[in-house]
Amino acid sequence: MKPALLLLLSTFFINCGYAQSTVPTDTASVLFKKFFDTPDITARERIYIKLQAIAPEGSATARGVNYDEFRRILTMNYLHQDSIVKYEYYVNAIKDKVMMADQLYKMLKSLTVDKRAATFAHRPGATLLKLSNDIKMQPALYKPAGVTDAEWLRQVEQNDVDYKIRYALVLYREEKYNEAKALLKPLYEKLPALNSEVADLYAKVLSKLGENKRSAEVADEVFKAGYRSDELMAMLKTNYVALHGNDTGYEKYLSEIQKSLKLNVRKRLRSQMISKPAVPFSLKDANGRMVSLHSLAGKVVIVDFWATWCAPCIASFPAAQRAINKFKGDQDVQFLFLDTWENDPDFKAKAIKLINDSKYTFKILFDEKNTENGKQELTANYYQVTGIPTRLVIDKKGKVCFWEAGYSGSTDQMAEDLITMVELAKER
Repeated sequence: MKPALLLLLSTFFINCGYAQSTVPTDTASVLFKKFFDTPDITARERIYIKLQAIAPEGSATARGVNYDEFRRILTMNYLHQDSIVKYEYYVNAIKDKVMMADQLYKMLKSLTVDKRAATFAHRPGATLLKLSNDIKMQPALYKPAGVTDAEWLRQVEQNDVDYKIRYALVLYREEKYNEAKALLKPLYEKLPALNSEVADLYAKVLSKLGENKRSAEVADEVFKAGYRSDELMAMLKTNYVALHGNDTGYEKYLSEIQKSLKLNVRKRLRSQMISKPAVPFSLKDANGRMVSLHSLAGKVVIVDFWATWCAPCIASFPAAQRAINKFKGDQDVQFLFLDTWENDPDFKAKAIKLINDSKYTFKILFDEKNTENGKQELTANYYQVTGIPTRLVIDKKGKVCFWEAGYSGSTDQMAEDLITMVELAKER
């Protein structure tokens, strides 16, 4: 495996977290700790087998032992080593298919940047679709406690769509366009409402297959919904030249699309506006000075929750900087980059160095630790942040008017969205 992929995958393993359950006997407890402390995969497997002998799965002595957690770790370890037989054995032995599917989905999000990464992602992507199908075939078997049947069925269907989109992107990066089309076409045609991710990727796949007229039609639906990606915009000229035989008139065509798109983005975001009281906070900045939300009353405040280990957070920064540049000198707008969920004891210095080295003009704040568990998460918890990056826009009246989680992968779209959100917040 390529060194870059090893580093990327190792970073995922470090940050996905291992839920260490309680083992009931002293001997098992020692083995349990050794499992997590042992870096050698073969030794880990021997420990797992020995634990099964000491406290058989399903027995009274195994109460509190999450053997699926052991199997998940061994699955990912053997995938990391390209030991496919062992990978298949352990992934098929996992009982909690929902948990495993979630882990693979999170991993694939980091492995769709290029063809080399996607080639490695192909096998776990195929596994993800198989797990999703297993869950769909017997949804009641995997339904979490406290969730209604109807809610669970909706979640299963949504997850299936998300998983197929992610695997289709893997196939697209691998240049397996016909396979990607086979996944995307039913989604595009059968989903009750336009899914911008499906349509965007489908349009790009169609263009690669030379179906330029249909590609342009699908792309137009994406633009009308107020979405776009950098790759989709770059594809426009390919379609235009294929359909017209040359690029005469292309600049006018592009200008009209961009003008229409700007209006559609504004329309989409206006429909997504909310009004929720912002939670007050007072945190230290990079210079050790306290910054409170109260001190920024009367301003539009953009709060970006991020961490130094979060690749999507860092990938979104160029778009955030564009928005900062747009409002440079505007005293009524303040951007705050709230560092949270860090594990490194020297995270403050690391965060400051990352931002300074990249020459971003960000005002960094540092989240406080939760006294109950020692984790740096207090403000993120107040705002019920469940994933990063998460951005929220607070209007001049102290109301959260936009809430956005994740990163689309498009610098242009995120920058335009963020700028438009601020403009709409200023108008309220």
